[in-house]
Amino acid sequence: MEKILIVTKDIAEFNNYQSVADKLTNRYNIFIVAEGLSLERWQQKRWPISLFPSFIVGSPSLYEKSTLMRSDISPRNTINMLRPDLIMTGLASPINLGEEFGLAANEAGIPLGYIEDLWGVHTRSKAKPDFVCTVDAYGASLVEKYYNGKTKCFVTGAPSDDILLGVEAHPEVEAVVKKTPYTVLVAGQDHSTTPLLAGLLSFLEGRGNYTIIPRFHPKWLAVTEETVAAETDPVKKKTAEGIFSACNQWRSMLGAVKNGTVWWAPSHITTHQITKSVPYVVSIYSNVLREAGILGAVPVSWTSDIGREMMQKHMGGLERYPLVQYGAVIEVETPKDYLRCVPNPDTPEYRATRAIIKQQLRTDGKNTERVVQAIEQYL
Repeated sequence: MEKILIVTKDIAEFNNYQSVADKLTNRYNIFIVAEGLSLERWQQKRWPISLFPSFIVGSPSLYEKSTLMRSDISPRNTINMLRPDLIMTGLASPINLGEEFGLAANEAGIPLGYIEDLWGVHTRSKAKPDFVCTVDAYGASLVEKYYNGKTKCFVTGAPSDDILLGVEAHPEVEAVVKKTPYTVLVAGQDHSTTPLLAGLLSFLEGRGNYTIIPRFHPKWLAVTEETVAAETDPVKKKTAEGIFSACNQWRSMLGAVKNGTVWWAPSHITTHQITKSVPYVVSIYSNVLREAGILGAVPVSWTSDIGREMMQKHMGGLERYPLVQYGAVIEVETPKDYLRCVPNPDTPEYRATRAIIKQQLRTDGKNTERVVQAIEQYL
């Protein structure tokens, strides 16, 4: 029976690969190397994590405390011992074991594949995949251009989108949304969140009687005064100090709200469950914008100089969220843009916008099947 090795780091990668692994497990031997936020999710599913102790080399500590990235496993030794027939890796940023296993796969001559859930993320790894499963035709054009046609591309959609079809509204979120006539989920992931939050709060405070639900990257929120003080590497310490400062600034801005309500959703409620109930989701370039459109919210990409810089860095040179050109995401940069471009809830304009988004982002629930079919061409 052929062996497939899957390497993941964050929850987005877990969401993409877990349904694929479930469908493949009856026909193939599936092994998982997990780090970061994906590790606990795989353990909950009782998958064989990180193979066997004899494959683990290096530091006895499993994780780097601030990032949960692993340094205790050798990709080359793991591949030599396991001898997989195919390796699939994630493309989280900053990439770690995903890239290392990709490069080791290239070195060993083992077929390598990626699943993309965001445009341009194939550029994050220096490894050369044999194939990429991407979200749409535009994603395929970027893959074709980047690899000069030497990598096969399959337009499959993201398997994680299949999961969205089964998301149900959470009663706690529903109750919060009903309290005010205007509710926004703001999803932030890096320093571009600062101008986004400043602009959005300026609009909301002028409007009044609103609820804002902040959902910031857990990796950033995990950086505390204690973790900064404990960091010994000067470069990492400076990065941690910047993250800690930014998070404090966000909390301060939210703490100064006067004309609305800030609701910090408890951790047991997922971002998907929040998105299912709110009328608006505001972010920069995260895949939460695409997911918001599928789940029923109006997604807004709030750009800025640093937002475009970060988007360019993390999305293979793109400076505009691709779904903006299809009318499936609204792009703004100032409170005036937001007021002019984003329709009020329960209006004909809002319903027309939702109809356009639904048409552009329709999903048939078969993305996982298409990815499995692509994978099986390499076994």
